[in-house]
Amino acid sequence: MKVILVDNEPKKFYPLTLTRSLTDVLVGCSTIKDKWLCYVDNIDVCAEKHLQGFYPYMEKEAIYVDSRVIPNEDFIEALKALKVGEGLKNNKLNIAHKGKSVSSQGVTWKEYMQELSVLHELTDLFRNNEQWINDDLSRFKSKYTKLSKASEGVTITGDNVYLAQNVSLEPCIINSKAGPVIIDEGAEIWEGCMLRGPLYIGKGTILKMGAKVYGASSFGEQCRVGGEVNNSVMQGFSNKGHDGFLGNSILGAWCNLGADTNNSNLKNNYGEVKRWSYLTEDFEATGLQFCGLIMGDHSKSSINTMFNTGTTVGVSSNIFASKFPPKYIPSFAWMDDKQVQRYQVDKAKETAKEVMNRRHVEFTEAHSKLFDYLYQLAI
Repeated sequence: MKVILVDNEPKKFYPLTLTRSLTDVLVGCSTIKDKWLCYVDNIDVCAEKHLQGFYPYMEKEAIYVDSRVIPNEDFIEALKALKVGEGLKNNKLNIAHKGKSVSSQGVTWKEYMQELSVLHELTDLFRNNEQWINDDLSRFKSKYTKLSKASEGVTITGDNVYLAQNVSLEPCIINSKAGPVIIDEGAEIWEGCMLRGPLYIGKGTILKMGAKVYGASSFGEQCRVGGEVNNSVMQGFSNKGHDGFLGNSILGAWCNLGADTNNSNLKNNYGEVKRWSYLTEDFEATGLQFCGLIMGDHSKSSINTMFNTGTTVGVSSNIFASKFPPKYIPSFAWMDDKQVQRYQVDKAKETAKEVMNRRHVEFTEAHSKLFDYLYQLAI
């Protein structure tokens, strides 16, 4: 079976999907693409035009599936039963069709009646993260070994701790009563950490001394985590290595939060949080009482930065203000207390290349063209 995952509404997931397909966003313990690869080994991605250097594909006869859909075995069987010209919809959303192109014109739709997980909003990443983590534990359980006996100095409560190979556990406290704690290959938990599930710690990620992490949180590969973190998701290669609070938040890849950076996740009047919509280019209600910082790839904050409730930061911005910055900061902003300037794109590329080289990841010509495009896009 040939499956092509299609990013139908990528703007709903900006700024994360400014730099990647939704299929490469960390959801629970894995990306959406990795979840699909559990069931299908022939997958392409149809991303936005400016990302096609990273996701080349050709239209052909295949099953075209909305990339917001999280697969399960029943849904896979329903896809296999589709004939050319037939499609599935779920709760008024057209989710899949079989045809020779991404266009669904002329498709005959039928309702998929079974329960199906669909990513509707970017904030679902932390709001539904407990569900995603538990689902992924079932999906990838064979990768991990259940911890039956803790090493010296490690305190475990609950029996829901799972380790991949080469995990380093220094004396720490892990509470898995409220949900699983899943620690992936090569991760390091340094002394004094206090962890409370549900929680996923990605490959090679380091939780630094004294980190306090509450579920439901997920950290991608090669992150650095310190201070206090609650119900947040970090894509790979990002750093929050120092004291400070991150709550109900989402960080892209290659972000860096300076020492004592804090975000608010609850308004003083306990009211509903609004955040920036890239679709309407205005602030919109989230339906959430708790909503913190959403930051795109390669953005950074200086020491003692304070982010207000529901703040959105674009790609490759630098915030070094001593007061609360605006709740929407566009990409390539260079911002202090007095003004917001445009960060020169060539300097942004130089910094990104240096940062990526430190983790042995190449900054390619495709990355360079992406930076040029996003700089001209100016959002």
